[in-house]
This record gives sequence, C-alpha cells and structure tokens, in this order.
Amino acid sequence: MAYRLKSGKLTGKALRKVNVEQAESALEALSKEAVLPADIHESRKAVKRVRSLLKLLEPALSAGTFRDRYKGIGKAADLLAGARDLHVLEATLDKLEQRFGNDIKPVAEAVRAMVEAEAPSSAPRLSPKDLEHAKQIFAREARKLAKLHVQGEGFELIGAGLEETYRTAKKNFALAYRRPSDERFHELRKAVQWHWRHMVLLSRCWPEYFALRVEACRELAECLGDDHDLAVLLEVVRRHPDQAVRTKAEKAARVRQKELRGEAFAVAERLFAESPKAFARRMASYWACKAALPVRTEKLPAKAE
Repeated sequence: MAYRLKSGKLTGKALRKVNVEQAESALEALSKEAVLPADIHESRKAVKRVRSLLKLLEPALSAGTFRDRYKGIGKAADLLAGARDLHVLEATLDKLEQRFGNDIKPVAEAVRAMVEAEAPSSAPRLSPKDLEHAKQIFAREARKLAKLHVQGEGFELIGAGLEETYRTAKKNFALAYRRPSDERFHELRKAVQWHWRHMVLLSRCWPEYFALRVEACRELAECLGDDHDLAVLLEVVRRHPDQAVRTKAEKAARVRQKELRGEAFAVAERLFAESPKAFARRMASYWACKAALPVRTEKLPAKAE
C-alpha cells in the first residue's frame, strides 16, 4: 500500500484512501495467528502515517473532526506502546556500551539488573485484551476515515497544512537549540517525523529531489530518536538505588546526547533553511508542473516509517 499521492490528481477521495489503507494495514498486521513484535511495530508506524496525514489536512478539517480522528487512532498506538518499551531500553544501553566500551559496561549491567527485577510487576505487556481492543480501534477508525469530509480541492487541500507543519518544525528547531531540554528536542523530533512523511507523500512529483530530502529527514529523525531514548533511559536510571550508578549513567547519556544534537544541527539547519511561505510556494510549484518525469522506481523514497 503506497503512502504516496499521485502527482497532479489531489482529491479528498485520494487522501481518504491513503488513510484508510494505513488503518487497514495496521489491523491486518495485528490479525495474524501469531502477532510478532515486528507486526506491532508495523501497526505503530501505520498510526504515525495516519496522524501525519491528518496533520497535513488539519486546516481542511473541522477542529472537532481533526481532534477526534487524531486522538481516536492514537488510542491504538497507546495500547501497543508498552510491548516495545523494554526492547528500546535494552537497545539504548547497548548503544551506550558501543560508544563508551568497558567504561560504561558495569553501569549498564546494573541498570539492566534493576529493570529485569522490576519487569514482572511493572513492565507493560500486550495482553490479548489490549490486542483485541487495538484491532477494534483500527477497524472503527478505518470506517470513520473513509467518511472524512475534506474541504477544498487540488493542492489547497494540503498547502496550508504543509506550510504550518514546516513552520512548527522550523520553530521547534530554533527553540531546541536556543534553550535545550529533553522535551524541546522531543517536540522537534515529532515535527521532523511529520515533515518526513509529508515529503514521502509528495515524492512522485519529483522522485530524485524528494528522495534526498526524505533521506535527510530519516537520518535526522533517527538521531533525535536516539536522543529521546536516552532521555527515557535517564528517567529509569533515576530510580536506581546506587548514587554512583546514577551519576555515571547520567554523565554518559548526557555526553552522547550532546554528540547527537551536534550531528542533528547540520541536517536540520539545511532542511528548515527557508521561510515557511517560501517552502510552501516551492512545493506547490513542483506539484503544479505538468511535464511528466520518467518514473525510476529505484529513485522513489523508501516507504515512510
């Protein structure tokens, strides 16, 4: 199911179809006889795609419709979130060990031991009840998204939303580096993820150009994702009873965050260099081009995460 819009043929029906396909693919992934972690991950990614398209459409929807659909499908993601929390924590500790080697290994092992000791009583799992509830939500949202009333036609359906989400990303970029905090970098990450998926949606009007921009967004989102995982790890570390473990773990995490934020700056600076109005005008101009480009499948951006 392609998460891309057909160049030059932008209608409310086409936009509804993309969202319905994503909700249905999430339901399909959870309807297998044996639901694997990869299936849960795919369902969560489908939720992000739906919500990103809803953000793009927000100015063309009534406030109530946007709120209900955005929150509605988000409830399924909330049910699925806990099933991967421990995996992400383990992966974050592994990355710290790869970066700092033996210097951090005893600390990482101490944190793992604490998490494993807590797991039976506090770590959330995907229960059969939650799985069934998530499937019901996806089925319900697919029906509601199929009836979504979108106001406008052509590029104006998404133009205002594209400009506004770009403006949010540019603003969050400036704020995160002017007054750094874990929460501000997390807000930047969310805005980058919206922008990433929007570039995938528009990519058919100039595959080579958008492939470059999509890859830059992917790299930036991955960098900011690692930064956020470290922030989550720090919340866990603060529960450790040993002050020395807490101090060493926090120092390593903060050093790594500083490195990641340095890497992210150069990419974000280029992605959000233009003013929002100039960026939106440029995207509209690309979309309006009538001469067809040769379609090279290998040049199309990879499927949006």
